[in-house]
Amino acid sequence: MTKFEETTGVPTVKAKTRAPQPRRFRNLFNPPVPTNTEQNIEGGQINLLRTPKIPEGLKVDIPAFTTVGPPSTIDTVTVYINERPVHSFELPVPHVVSFPIPVTLQDPVLESHGEKIVYFDVVNSINPNDGVSQNLTVTVDRLDPNLGAFPAAIILPADLPDATVTPEYLEAHDNQLVLQIPDYLDPQVGDYWAILFGDEQSQPNKGGLVSERPINVVLTTDELLLAGPGTKQVTYILEDRAGNPSKLAHRQQVFVILEPTPIDLLPPRVDAAPIDIVEAREGVLIEVDEYTNALAGDEVRVYWNDIYVDRVFLPPTPNWPLPFTASWATISNGVEGTAHTAKVRYEVIRSKTYPSPVLDVEVDLELIGPPNPGEPDPVNPELDVPLLTSSTGELNLLRPEDAGQPADVSFTLYDPAQTGEVIRLYYGPENLLVATYTVLSTDTPGDSIPLQISWDDIVTVGNGTDIPLFYKTFANATTTNFQSSGSQLVDVSAIPLAAVNEPELNLLGNQVGISCSDFPWRGVNARILDAQHLQVGDTITLHWLGLEGFTNSVPVEATRSSFTREVLNQNEVDTGVNLIIPWIPCMEPLRSGFVELYWIQERGGQAIGRSPVKSYYYFGEQGTGLCPGRP
Repeated sequence: MTKFEETTGVPTVKAKTRAPQPRRFRNLFNPPVPTNTEQNIEGGQINLLRTPKIPEGLKVDIPAFTTVGPPSTIDTVTVYINERPVHSFELPVPHVVSFPIPVTLQDPVLESHGEKIVYFDVVNSINPNDGVSQNLTVTVDRLDPNLGAFPAAIILPADLPDATVTPEYLEAHDNQLVLQIPDYLDPQVGDYWAILFGDEQSQPNKGGLVSERPINVVLTTDELLLAGPGTKQVTYILEDRAGNPSKLAHRQQVFVILEPTPIDLLPPRVDAAPIDIVEAREGVLIEVDEYTNALAGDEVRVYWNDIYVDRVFLPPTPNWPLPFTASWATISNGVEGTAHTAKVRYEVIRSKTYPSPVLDVEVDLELIGPPNPGEPDPVNPELDVPLLTSSTGELNLLRPEDAGQPADVSFTLYDPAQTGEVIRLYYGPENLLVATYTVLSTDTPGDSIPLQISWDDIVTVGNGTDIPLFYKTFANATTTNFQSSGSQLVDVSAIPLAAVNEPELNLLGNQVGISCSDFPWRGVNARILDAQHLQVGDTITLHWLGLEGFTNSVPVEATRSSFTREVLNQNEVDTGVNLIIPWIPCMEPLRSGFVELYWIQERGGQAIGRSPVKSYYYFGEQGTGLCPGRP
């Protein structure tokens, strides 16, 4: 009984086709030629249309045929599947098209299981003598090799004790484990099998064409070593030539022991213990030391308070100790805001699980101030952001008028607040500690806390924009746990800039200005020399402006430019930094007048020096016109 009969209860001989047999025509045309069916193989289904190709239709070529109609008539070609017309097209007589003619046949009949008879006929518009092709048989197979049922479990060797593979068993059986795929319900020539051997069922470990039944699958010791020791869930899948896969077979469990077991497991190490909240926010390093009988492929899993941290699979040459990082989410899970003892352990998984001793780690996650909804970010949005007031009453702004004066800072005391808690105020990109406040017994939440930043600290940080100002809360003067307020951004221009040397232009002789003999259209060299103030890494910005006319000079905005350059080495500090001033746009718009230039020195992103403005004549005319040779 075929798989079609098994599932439908209809004899195959009745279900294959209803096409006429034979058609009582002589001189039949050649049959259609399939172009997207499988290559026929001995004993296999004929002209098999694979299941994945059914949605795109059956593709055939209509061969050349002889028309029976006179010129200027029409031949109508109709293609049939099981007597069902599924495609038609017209050809003027005489035929001028190129044969064969490709046709795609799409019809619900292709969705059903069984053989299909495909042919075409030709009807001329005036000649009643129709022409018919020979039949093409196409097979559609919609049933998998086991007729939709789960295949039986793979068969283990009868002499395999307790379904356990050991080195001794393999040695006694030519280093092979022979499994057997049992016979299945509807085998076809070209069927394929694939076995999956291991814990992960995502990839076949071995497979091939079915050449004999039942199917013997030989796994060598090397292949078992590659799969690794442990409990293996073995299954398989069958697929026919039409592309119909069976269900995964019922799983058969096999236990594999290939190597000595791991021993001498030491407790894990947490060298940073005891752990405070600062360390917990960043993640805590856990290390696993080498153990005896470690093997490539061993799985090492680490747990913190029975919460999974991470795992590694040992490479052939492990780098001991093995590093793992417990995240804030893991460390604080269920214990946020408390001081407690954490239990840290690991386990080695090979053929089974081997646990390590447990390490006790003291952890302090206590915080001062309101709960922080943004942990592990230490910035708590519930803390009031500090406000800076300058000596002239400006908010978060220090001008030159504030030079020499401290700046006041205030913020609202958090809730809850306890006597003895410490608040530290930080200023600048390097988090300079500028003030400390200890909560008094008379302080209550909501009070304004007054602090000051000294002028010396303002000078230390320097001028700049968006300078951060924030505070941290601590339980006392010695604890390390903290949370932080958001940053107030302060703009500072109160610190006078150092007077640095004027820039110089390298001109011919002792000229007081740029002349035609300097060929300014080739660029003019500017030099900045100030070994007293410059350091390697400083940033120099040269500013340039051209002015037209020797009297009542007018700035030419098109010439206004700036050039930034880093001091690269000590030689540039000692001998000067050179910059080329380009002809365009800096000088080309000028006829005669002046050029003015100055430079600003920056260090660490802050302006620390400014030169006076240096002025040079610009002689751009000679005789009755501009410099000869200029572009």
